[in-house]
Amino acid sequence: MHARTAKQDAIHAIERLPDDVPLDEIVYRLHVLSKVQQGVKDVDVHAL
Repeated sequence: MHARTAKQDAIHAIERLPDDVPLDEIVYRLHVLSKVQQGVKDVDVHAL
């Protein structure tokens, strides 16, 4: 299985947004993506 990098995840998230999205919305979405990914990592670590 090939894990995507943080950069690839960010690019994918941005590409899914409309072209006229404001920059602050992009930053917010990337912030949320980061927090979700950190939460998943935390759950994975604590599940061991």
